[in-house]
Amino acid sequence: MGFEIQKKFDYAEVSADLGASLRKHEATIRGIQSKAIYDIGEELAAARDEMSGTAGNHVGGRFYAWCESIGLKVKTVQNILAYHDFVRQNLPNQAMLEELPKSLVYEVARKSAPPELKQGVLNGDITQRVQGPQGRTRGGAESPCGGGEPARGV
Repeated sequence: MGFEIQKKFDYAEVSADLGASLRKHEATIRGIQSKAIYDIGEELAAARDEMSGTAGNHVGGRFYAWCESIGLKVKTVQNILAYHDFVRQNLPNQAMLEELPKSLVYEVARKSAPPELKQGVLNGDITQRVQGPQGRTRGGAESPCGGGEPARGV
């Protein structure tokens, strides 16, 4: 689901018209990606809730076993569900959230994200930074599908 940045594309190497067209394609692809991740989260949440009877009880891990049986890693499922739940809880801000870099939304969607970070982003402060492991500061999160580089938003 998530796109990883392989290397930065230099739009200066193509004509202005082609650059504008490529940016439009990128924006469309990122919009499709956002919707797909949210929709997959909707399906995963429904399956999780059906299996548990109530949200949160994953029937002894069978939910994750089922996810793995359809090719989804546990961490991927956790990231997608966190993104889905965060967007759903903040539906009045959904359009704004879709415009933000996905890496930032994934970061604030984590249950461990500090409340002041979440509120700052919801208030439009996208300069928020998160203290990572070993005290390192990081400005983004991995794509919902894992991988080493942060996902990049539009």
